[in-house]
Amino acid sequence: TIGRKKVMTGVSLLVSDTYGGKAGRDETHLDNIIFNENQVFGEPPAPFTGSKSIHIDNGYDSDKRVVVKRDIPLPLTINAMVIEYDVSER
Repeated sequence: TIGRKKVMTGVSLLVSDTYGGKAGRDETHLDNIIFNENQVFGEPPAPFTGSKSIHIDNGYDSDKRVVVKRDIPLPLTINAMVIEYDVSER
């Protein structure tokens, strides 16, 4: 697939003891990652351990990048990252 045009469809993150973060195709296109959808209002957040799939909208190109960052001082431990994409025939 090197040099062939690809469209990135998403990324799967395997994390441990994580409280959230942001992901996107570059620094200006970051979306919040919600790890605990069942968080009860007024209670402290619980750390998340497991897998999370994130949709990343990115056009066709031969070079793809993913940015994952944390902008507040809480843990974001990434154990594995799998990029999901479709490859063109040309």
